[in-house]
Parts: sequence; structure tokens; C-alpha cells
Amino acid sequence: DPENVLKRGYAVVRTQNGTIARSAANLIPEQELQIQLGEGKVKVKVTEILD
Repeated sequence: DPENVLKRGYAVVRTQNGTIARSAANLIPEQELQIQLGEGKVKVKVTEILD
């Protein structure tokens, strides 16, 4: 069950169109992302690509 995995501390990061973000190389500064946690979701913005 994916929700049980999230409750153990993992997260799913999605782009604005709902695609799962799998690589930092595919993201750009100022891009908005949604992070799904074990309890809730947050919207974030990329400020810097580190790796």
C-alpha cells in the first residue's frame, strides 16, 4: 500500500502536471512542485538545483 510507505517517512514529489519528479536534472529553478507526505501535501518552489 503506497500510503503505508509514505507513513514510514517517504515522500512523493510531483510536478505541476502531476508527473512524478524522478531526477533533479529534469527540474528548473522557480518550478513549483507538490510533495505528498504521510500526512498531507505541501507546495514548494525550486530555488536551486544542487545535484
